[in-house]
Amino acid sequence: MSVEALKALLAQPENTKIGMRNKTIMILLYDSAIRLQELIDLNVNDVDLDNLTLHVASGKGNKERTVAIRNYR
Repeated sequence: MSVEALKALLAQPENTKIGMRNKTIMILLYDSAIRLQELIDLNVNDVDLDNLTLHVASGKGNKERTVAIRNYR
């Protein structure tokens, strides 16, 4: 996907709570390459903002793994 296409896609959610949630979901799916079910199964405790990582416990083959996330601020 080109940079322009990605920017256009991420510009679609409105600037509301729901829109920001949707944009975050889109970024996590694209940037971290986690599966949709892994994203759905995440809990607040699985997110480590200090180290910018996600702890995915239900990964492929039921293996636990840590996924890096980027800081977009």
